[in-house]
Amino acid sequence: MNSSLSRRLVEGPKESLPYPEVSRVLLRAIEHALVAAWNRILSTGGPDLLEAFVGVHEDAITDPLVTELERMRVRGELGPMGGFFAAFIKSEELWDHAHRSQALPDIVVRLVPPPELLVYDPRYYGVFIESKVIDSSHKKSAKLYCTEGVISRFVSGLYAWKMRQAIMCAYVLDGSSLMTALGSEFSTQSSLQTREPLTPRAWPVPSRAEIADSTHDRTWSYSHPNVGSPGSIALSHVWLRLM
Repeated sequence: MNSSLSRRLVEGPKESLPYPEVSRVLLRAIEHALVAAWNRILSTGGPDLLEAFVGVHEDAITDPLVTELERMRVRGELGPMGGFFAAFIKSEELWDHAHRSQALPDIVVRLVPPPELLVYDPRYYGVFIESKVIDSSHKKSAKLYCTEGVISRFVSGLYAWKMRQAIMCAYVLDGSSLMTALGSEFSTQSSLQTREPLTPRAWPVPSRAEIADSTHDRTWSYSHPNVGSPGSIALSHVWLRLM
C-alpha cells in the first residue's frame, strides 16, 4: 500500500471537530466511578497496600483500577449513566492530532455517541484520562504531573484532540493537597496555557478524593482533512488519596 493511501485511511473523512461537550452529569459519573473503583481497591488491598504502591510506575495502579471499572460497568453498577459507557480501555494505541505519532492513553472511557453525531472512529470519542503518581519521596511531583500530563498529553493534542474535556487523575501517596501542590505550578508554568484558573469543586466530593477544574488553551490546528482550531480543553483533576 502506498504511503499517501495509507495516510488517507488513517486520517478518515472530514468531521465537525471538536465534538460537542460531554454532559457534566456524565463527567461527574466518570469521576465518581474512578473514586468508587479506587475505594474498592483500597478496601481489598490490606495493610501492606501502601508499601506495595511506593516506588511503582502508575501503570501498576492503573491496571487494577481499569479492571475494576470495567467490572463495575459489566455488572451494571455505574448508576443511571452506565448505559452511556461502551468500555473502559487501558493503553490502546491511538494517533495524535497530526497523525504523525501514536501513543498509549492510560485510560479511555469510550462513550456511546448520540445517533445524530458523526463519529468516524469510535476509539476517539470518549473521556481520556492521564494518570500520575504523586509521591515527593520518589521525585513524582506536581511539576511532572503538569509537564508530562497536562501539557504533553492534552495541551499539545496528543490525547483527546477530538474532544473538549478530559481528566487528569493522580494517585496521591504522600498526602499532598491538590490545591496546594497544583496551585503553585499553575501560577508559574506559562506553558500550561491556563484559560480558566484551577478551581476546587464546590459541590460534595466523594471520600478519599479531591477534585478541581481548569481550562487550557490549545494553539495547534487540525490537519487535513479537518480544519480550524480545537479550542480550549477543560480538565477535571481527580486526586485519589490513600486516606
